[in-house]
Amino acid sequence: MSSSNGSLSNGTTTLPPTLVATHLVSSLNGASTPPPSYLAVTKQNGMATSSSNTSKVSTKTSHSLTTSEVSIKSSSEYQSSSFFKHTVSSLHLDGDILHAQCLKSNRTYGSSKLNLSECIGIVCGKLIWGRRDFCSHCKSVKLEKFTLIAECVYKGETIKSTLDLTRYLQSYNGTLGLKVAKPSPELSSLFSESRWMKFKIVTEPDASVVIQNHSAGSIIKQPKFIPKKMK
Repeated sequence: MSSSNGSLSNGTTTLPPTLVATHLVSSLNGASTPPPSYLAVTKQNGMATSSSNTSKVSTKTSHSLTTSEVSIKSSSEYQSSSFFKHTVSSLHLDGDILHAQCLKSNRTYGSSKLNLSECIGIVCGKLIWGRRDFCSHCKSVKLEKFTLIAECVYKGETIKSTLDLTRYLQSYNGTLGLKVAKPSPELSSLFSESRWMKFKIVTEPDASVVIQNHSAGSIIKQPKFIPKKMK
């Protein structure tokens, strides 16, 4: 529906009746060029349409990029989990120790084990990767294929939680390990002792504090008064 000033609710400007009539009269009289006012309104409509189309294209492009990033991330996680499943023939849990038969480079399988209590814990009754001693806080623990299932009592309520081990474990040349490396002394030293990680705070103490300090008193000496010789 058009308003009194000739603009639509969707932002498109329509031609006023007077301009339409003027253009029709000019056409009947043989004039090939529309009046300037008619050209101005037509140009404004074209700019509005072009701007609207551009915004739609940019929004669609941004949406497609976001979708592609998510799909790439999901694809990499799927490939990593799929590789783990193809290189491990069997898994079984004995307490908190995970036993596995892992594929070696010579196409044979070797036994390997991993203590899950060193990397899995319980928070609010749920299995959490990155904590410790999950087995001591659980009511029951079992392994179904590659998924760890536990039941824990939290605030008088039994909570059941699961954890997909393929997201965190890897098998390389017959050895079962973690995808995220354990902290090493070299890495800890890099982030704790590097010069670019150190900060020094320089303060200017009050003069009374310096004078009262005995160690500083030995450094600060009063100048000796030497009288001038009389001529």
